[in-house]
Amino acid sequence: MADFTPPPHRLGTSSAYWLYCDPAGNISMASVRFDTPQGKQVLPCIPDGKGGWQWKALPEPRPPYRLNRLAANPTAPVIVTEGEKAADAAQRLFPDSVATTSSGGANAAGKTDWTPLAGRNVTIWPDADEPGRKYAADVARHCKAAGIASVRIVDVPTDWPDGWDLADPLPEGVTLDTLRQMLMDAQSYVCVPDDDGPAPLVRKVEPATAFPVDALGNVLGAAATAIQDITQAPLSMCGQSVLAAATLATQGLADVQLPRGGGKGRPLSGMFVTVAATGERKSTVDNLALTSVRMQEGALRERYAEQMKDYAIKAQAHEVAAKKAKQGEKGKDSRTAIEANLRALGDPPLPPLQPMLTCTDPTIEGLGKMLLNAWPSLGIFSAEGGTFVGGYGMSKENRLKTAAAMSNLWDGAPFDRVRALDGVSIMVGRRVSAHLMMQPGVADGFLGADDLADQGLLSRLLLAAPDSTAGTRYEVGRKVKPESQPALDTYNAALTALLDAPLPLAEGKRNELAPPVLTFTRDATQLWIQFADHIERQIGDGKNLDPVRGLACKAAEHAARIAGVLTLVENPKVTEISANTLENACELVGFYLQEALRLFGKAAVNADIAKAERVRHWLHESWQETHIALSDLIRSGPNFVRDNATARRMLEILIETGHVQETPQPVTIRDKRRRQSWRIIGKVVA
Repeated sequence: MADFTPPPHRLGTSSAYWLYCDPAGNISMASVRFDTPQGKQVLPCIPDGKGGWQWKALPEPRPPYRLNRLAANPTAPVIVTEGEKAADAAQRLFPDSVATTSSGGANAAGKTDWTPLAGRNVTIWPDADEPGRKYAADVARHCKAAGIASVRIVDVPTDWPDGWDLADPLPEGVTLDTLRQMLMDAQSYVCVPDDDGPAPLVRKVEPATAFPVDALGNVLGAAATAIQDITQAPLSMCGQSVLAAATLATQGLADVQLPRGGGKGRPLSGMFVTVAATGERKSTVDNLALTSVRMQEGALRERYAEQMKDYAIKAQAHEVAAKKAKQGEKGKDSRTAIEANLRALGDPPLPPLQPMLTCTDPTIEGLGKMLLNAWPSLGIFSAEGGTFVGGYGMSKENRLKTAAAMSNLWDGAPFDRVRALDGVSIMVGRRVSAHLMMQPGVADGFLGADDLADQGLLSRLLLAAPDSTAGTRYEVGRKVKPESQPALDTYNAALTALLDAPLPLAEGKRNELAPPVLTFTRDATQLWIQFADHIERQIGDGKNLDPVRGLACKAAEHAARIAGVLTLVENPKVTEISANTLENACELVGFYLQEALRLFGKAAVNADIAKAERVRHWLHESWQETHIALSDLIRSGPNFVRDNATARRMLEILIETGHVQETPQPVTIRDKRRRQSWRIIGKVVA
């Protein structure tokens, strides 16, 4: 960081200054205070490009204070104060947070770029006066517009000294514990529109549910945290990936016996869906989580190559012997002799099992072939789940068939394969898990499909749609925590041991599972029953879980399956699920229920309505005119609007919903006279 010395100024000698830095720590601006007879004045000073400084403000939008510290601590909570002095005090008082502010005074909140705070939890601590409360509301409004995950405002008592801020001495009777409690009790900011203009076309989805990473247990929880530290991807995505990989590694080793219902054990298999946009590092996260699986597949391929050599020799020898056996013996009944020879020869050798544990885009037919000739425990894993959802298997003609087959596999039911040439194959003892990462647009169509909901596949999916971390993932000055790689090593060692463990096969079968059954301890049994009844009380008509009734009806079984996975990861030799492990599993299922409730209904939005909402947002946030012409929308609008028909369809929807209105006379837009244009309702350009 370069040294800073304020240049001469007519106001005299400065009394203090605060440095604004870029993410790398280079000074981009200084805020310099002068104490004059007329009161304090704070002036901006920036580099002059020649190694000196000039009294001038940065162009708008300006960076927030301590941008470098924000970049270096991407998951820390943020405190916003009015003024740098108060921000410094907040940093001392609450060292686990990052304290920041805007430059230019209480009326300049809108001149700061708040997007570096996107996706984070922000608490605003106002000064104890009316300008302070107004500043807090201004900052909150701009933070909401910038995509901040949550915004809260501390309620400073009105009887505190007028103008008090965190840099001042504590009021009488107030302690540091008082301030901490005030920070915890800060109220969520609710943005109230200034007018009764047209509402958005699509309900805004609330911020994502916090992923309970500690509930994953020591091995998986530490691994998820390590992957998040290394990639800076959303934590719930990392948690999904390690839990899905662990499910694949354990599903062939055991089933779980539900405390109620009797019958056979239930598979540990799980089907996970993570919704995240391009650039959220889905592939990187998935690759780290599946490292041990990929290594195991590599070892299987090497073994397969050797086995194929042996198989080719045995197959050729059997073929030659079979030809000779079919010749019969002289002087004997030819048919009887041939039958005897063939029985003595035995069945032809079977080819080695296909060296695959995962696939990315299978049709049901292809999956059936894999299950017939590959390992009995498989996974469908794709960081681009759109290839599966948009592929042949999930086409309009095939998706119900695919969904039914996937549901049966989740249930542990036999898998039927009928072929004109190959005949009928009924495969039992197979296990299939899945983790599909998909973009929001793909997920909307998939998760909003009524036929898939009616069929029951959606109730078997565990969904997470994390808030984006894009815009917070600065690399300069960032260091991976020293404990991250050891945590990944421990995780990979645990999964490798599970993958190396011999599969419990049915007698005389080479790829038909006959898993032992995990049971619950007495305390865990009582806890599972309480959890199941707790869920049941919430799924009646109009009750809390009614909108996600299908998933809720399977919540207790989801918890039992996850508990089985967590148990085997921590200790593969344990045969009982403890109450503590089940409690963690129930907490994870609670997360999935909350995510489903949060997202319920969003996926069912008509595709054109969703696109029109994006156009509406673009008109208000990016288009710097009060009117727009068709050619402007095609040329400058969102990427999907690139033709006349699409642009007109978007405008028709916005006209019908009251967001734009056709103008009756020509209008000048960007110095061009347009005969046809539309006025953007509620749009004001300064």
